[in-house]
Amino acid sequence: MGRKNWFFFYLHPKDRKELLSLLKRDDFRYSVFIDTENKIDQLNHFPHEMEFQCFLLDKENKVLSIGNPTLNPRIGDLHKQIILGGNTPKERAISGIKNKWNG
Repeated sequence: MGRKNWFFFYLHPKDRKELLSLLKRDDFRYSVFIDTENKIDQLNHFPHEMEFQCFLLDKENKVLSIGNPTLNPRIGDLHKQIILGGNTPKERAISGIKNKWNG
């Protein structure tokens, strides 16, 4: 039996009109929530560095991975491993991917 993965994107764009144009142009088919008042950041105090503004969450909203796969291919590979079920938290800790929180 196949596993379903759901992706939701919460964005606070500088230019809402441009974002909507890009999503339409690229035929983006995932759920996008536009946070016009930046409420998610106000509640969570996300880091200002772009490389730490992307989170992979489990079904209970626990953070599995932090890092922007568009800026670091190794993070993209890690996210794929986690999504496909091939990486436990312990394995992630020793995977050699360093960030602001693990050194």
